[in-house]
Amino acid sequence: MTSNDYLEELVSGLVDPPPFEESMPTNLPVREAELEWMLWIGLAAALLGLMWMLAQFIFEQGQKNQWPALRTYFKTNANLEMARIEFRTLEILTGVFDENTRYSNAEWALLTNVETQVALATLHGKSVDQIATELSCTKSHVYNIRAAIRKKWGLDSADSFKVAIEDRYHT
Repeated sequence: MTSNDYLEELVSGLVDPPPFEESMPTNLPVREAELEWMLWIGLAAALLGLMWMLAQFIFEQGQKNQWPALRTYFKTNANLEMARIEFRTLEILTGVFDENTRYSNAEWALLTNVETQVALATLHGKSVDQIATELSCTKSHVYNIRAAIRKKWGLDSADSFKVAIEDRYHT
């Protein structure tokens, strides 16, 4: 009897199937240990992919909030003056890290990081209250920082601080 004949008789009920014995080896293409190992690798790959997507999302959200005037200008050619201010801010911030440009503007190079932050915030039209909130300090501390900037730049207390910042910003 051929295997096809046996299968036909088995299906039609003419022959009883052989009893299943637990000692009989199963011919699975993948052993159970290999399957578990593959599942763990798949789970790890899925978690890594999820973490990568989350990191990309967080990075993109952070990028949307940075330099809004520059982004607007590049997209619509609108608000050129604010885009120039933000671009100059980028120049100043990158100049802090580049030794060649750090000394290109001697007056700005005299300022500490906090003084530069206060000067740039003033340039952006922020009030002392807003600057104090951003720096997590008191208004009097912001006024002290402004006084230190005035001293370093040789400004008279009667001069407008914002005008002095704008003059040095554009030169």
